[in-house]
Amino acid sequence: MKRRGDHSVPSRKIARKSSFNLVKLPNDVIQSVFQYLAASDIINLASTCHDYRNELIQYLYSNIKVRWNDLIDIREKLPPVLNRYASFIKYLRIIDYYSYGEWQIDIFQNVLTKLPNLRGLLVNSINSSNWLKYRTNSKIEKLTLYFDISANCPLPHQTQVVSTNPKIFHLAHIANFSRLTHLNLSSYHFNWDPSDLMPENHLQSLTIENCTWEYPFQLSQFNHYNTLNFCQITYSNNNPFILSERFTNFLNDPLNAKSTSLQTLFIEFKHYDDINWKKHLSLKQFQTLIDPSKFPHLQCILLHGWLFNLRSFMHYVNQNFLKLEMALLDLLVEVTDSDISPDNFQSFRQSALRSMTEHHPNVRFKLDLQLPY
Repeated sequence: MKRRGDHSVPSRKIARKSSFNLVKLPNDVIQSVFQYLAASDIINLASTCHDYRNELIQYLYSNIKVRWNDLIDIREKLPPVLNRYASFIKYLRIIDYYSYGEWQIDIFQNVLTKLPNLRGLLVNSINSSNWLKYRTNSKIEKLTLYFDISANCPLPHQTQVVSTNPKIFHLAHIANFSRLTHLNLSSYHFNWDPSDLMPENHLQSLTIENCTWEYPFQLSQFNHYNTLNFCQITYSNNNPFILSERFTNFLNDPLNAKSTSLQTLFIEFKHYDDINWKKHLSLKQFQTLIDPSKFPHLQCILLHGWLFNLRSFMHYVNQNFLKLEMALLDLLVEVTDSDISPDNFQSFRQSALRSMTEHHPNVRFKLDLQLPY
């Protein structure tokens, strides 16, 4: 019985809220989440408590950066920190360039064999890729060859001269990488004859940046076995190759009847500050890119940095897209229509987007229009 003047709160049980533990989620869910996080975010999360650190250590060491000096040191024995977490390393990036290391140090036999789960390698290289034909690896699935001139040489007392000759890449150079499915190349030159005997490869993804080629080479040779489903081609900083006859011939027949496997095509031009160096997207070229007889399984087309005529494009799209089963058309382009001005620019964009959406509700459109400078 409650006494008069007793204002104490009656006791009651307080339900304990169940705590949420991120690392207890399924691994595939965690991986999907973490692919959007920067390495610093994962480090901060792992620093919150001992349990998180133990669970997240596999993600902290999945991608590591090294220099050639580090690779030279660990030929005989991995340092304690790498030896302890070697099984977690999936991607290794060599951040400096060193010709001697490429030719004289077989990292594939002396170093990478110590990393049992390694799947990707990124190499900062100033050389042609022919040094790779003397290397063998049956585990690497992703290979990136790029060049960052700002990176320091591993041995400061040795001067490395950057050659002005084009860096040559040949598919025969990676013939001994039997599991390679993803290839990223930057600033290479392709120069081999289509009649050359090509090594067996089953590339699924190809990304090339500022790469050039000589006639009669055709980009379709990267898809010799028709397994390629993703292709990204990027040019930047006023690279004049996009205005060459060789590149125009590629656009007129992109993969030369070797395109039935392709699902995503991304062609991008960026950092072109002079309109005279920019590439105009002709209606004929666009018709080729969306031709179902050439690309029967193409689901996504991304065209960024082009010049094009909006009215001609809209007319063709609204007339022909009913025959095309496409999931995404992503355009980031500069319009050349003479009657579009800053005053009516936004209304034209909204009208174009609304018209395409109404005519083709099953296609997702992303339309980012700009006026030429």
